[in-house]
Amino acid sequence: MLPDANSATVRCVVTGANGFIGRALVDRLEQKKYPVTQWTRANAHYCIDAPNLEASRERWQRQLNNVDVVIHLAGLAHQLGEYAVAAEQQYVLINTEATAQLARAALAAGVKRFIFISTAKIFGEGGDIIYSMQSPAQPVDAYARSKWHAEQQLQDIVRNSTMELVVIRPPLVYGANAKANFAQLQKLVMLPLPLPFASLRNRRDMIALDNLLDLIELCIHHPAAAGTWLCADMQPYSLAEIIAAMRLANGRRPALFSFPPALLHRFFSAILSIARAEKALGDFRIDCSATRAMLGWRPQRTMNDIFIAAARRSAK
Repeated sequence: MLPDANSATVRCVVTGANGFIGRALVDRLEQKKYPVTQWTRANAHYCIDAPNLEASRERWQRQLNNVDVVIHLAGLAHQLGEYAVAAEQQYVLINTEATAQLARAALAAGVKRFIFISTAKIFGEGGDIIYSMQSPAQPVDAYARSKWHAEQQLQDIVRNSTMELVVIRPPLVYGANAKANFAQLQKLVMLPLPLPFASLRNRRDMIALDNLLDLIELCIHHPAAAGTWLCADMQPYSLAEIIAAMRLANGRRPALFSFPPALLHRFFSAILSIARAEKALGDFRIDCSATRAMLGWRPQRTMNDIFIAAARRSAK
């Protein structure tokens, strides 16, 4: 059993502590008085001795003595631009094999709970479906496949063991200093130009960073947290709503005009590829009702809250 979270005796390790989610999570845990250790490549705590992962596991096991909870965020993220096609073997090494070795080290060291941040992309790329925990995994790229294979290995490692496994599958995480897809969208929004998205009615589930942090913190100590959980804000958003909210938060008019959605898809498919155009303009829906019902988690922040707060911070 985990110690009472309110006693501030739950000793945590956060891997990837210098990343977008990791930095914010460490700040949150330190504010709540959790004893937390940051693991990054820079401080040499989380170094992968490729290809000899056995050496990594032995070192990690020594470092994990007297730790209660590992929150595993480190990994090779979904890449864009010139780095879009990282070799599949890199994803396997970093996101699958190293994750499994870390879990084995945690189990051997007596860690009580292992929290793995996976991705909702293991279901696929969206479309005319609302994904639930009953949906089959159908990952379509190397990143999603590596996360799915990591989940499977973790389940095997903890089966009939003393360590509990928590898997969280978020969709796109947004907030100040977000990277990848959301950073590109922010650049588009800040252009001093009207944009042709007013007629777009796509629906995409995303999650605000603060809402994800609430869930991770809850899963540190909730007695029923062992399991796999989906998460998203209370409502999905269209691309038009996202752009309008960003611009309004920064004191600007939305400046959106209508353009036939079918032509938008053709245009973006021509310049981005069909797959990336669908990610931007298509639907991605997930059903988080089980997470809310079983854990009592409810996302408190809205997209407008996040964008307004970010605009105020940048104006200081």
